[in-house]
Amino acid sequence: MVLREATAADHADVVRICRASGRDPWAPDVFSPQPNRVVVVAVIRGSVVGVAKTHHHEERDGDAPAGHYLGGVVVHPHWRRQGVGSALVKARLRWIWERSDRAYYFTNERNGASIEMHRSCGFTPIASGPVMRGVPADGEGAHLILYEAVRKSAVGATGVGESSATALLIRPYVSSDAAATLEVFFAAIRGTASADYTAEQIHAWASPHIDLAGWGARREARSTTVATLDDVVVGFSDIDPSGYIDMLFVDPTHGRTGVATALLGWVVEEAERLGVGSLTTYASITARPFFEAKGFIVEDERHPVLNGVVLTNYAMGRPLRLVDTTGERERGVPRSLPGPAAGRVPPVAPSV
Repeated sequence: MVLREATAADHADVVRICRASGRDPWAPDVFSPQPNRVVVVAVIRGSVVGVAKTHHHEERDGDAPAGHYLGGVVVHPHWRRQGVGSALVKARLRWIWERSDRAYYFTNERNGASIEMHRSCGFTPIASGPVMRGVPADGEGAHLILYEAVRKSAVGATGVGESSATALLIRPYVSSDAAATLEVFFAAIRGTASADYTAEQIHAWASPHIDLAGWGARREARSTTVATLDDVVVGFSDIDPSGYIDMLFVDPTHGRTGVATALLGWVVEEAERLGVGSLTTYASITARPFFEAKGFIVEDERHPVLNGVVLTNYAMGRPLRLVDTTGERERGVPRSLPGPAAGRVPPVAPSV
């Protein structure tokens, strides 16, 4: 399962899930980016199977404090009782913990499944009433129960809050990701790739002279996404309008955990949005097995020169409609090496 921030392109899938669940479809404006709220979708095998959102209330309303609230959750009926709802709760809590020490949620006192799921994530009851923030309880004589969760670091090691369980989140790159993505880049090349490349080649590829500001500018100039676990960047990738994957890197400590597969899944979705017919990349020796497992075919062996050193990589491609993003797990390795193609000049900094 991949959890990522929703985009306007997800609206049709969310409408489908709502209708299958007998719920009113969410309006398109729900997916408009807002600084004080987030909408998260759960994706399994390339299909959106669940969606959830948050709300932010500036003012107190009776017993309901101001702050961040977990909002609606909808999971496709075929995927209920399989951890999707719980994963969506944890993903939104991680987003809230970046902004606040407390999170709130309310539900009908008769909604036992929801109450149990949120209790497992650290929520405890703090108030109840027939109406909460203008929302009445369904059912005669029923009440809504207001719950609160507190971020662990705000109450000490014995407090409630974040669950120890982790879920992978795929989200857009932001400028503050520059240093973290560069560290992943270095770790992937200097770590596992040393089994396939000499020390001289590694030094040329992961040059210590890469400028952070320039790196960040290049990341922002491309369609880049990052993978995070517990808000830590563990991988990133990109794609250009032609379907070329310039970079796909995963921190080697998170190899064989599905990070690269999830990132490639994002690449496929973005390529479909861009309307390209195939994907291409220059894969390193180390990365070649991963791409072959995903249906890529070697088209040429290349020997680009980088910082005066000859390297080996492979021009690989695959028709978009045949890309498999659910196959074998990847090795925790750098994904590709630079290599000039017709009309494409390698950037100054090494890329994948």
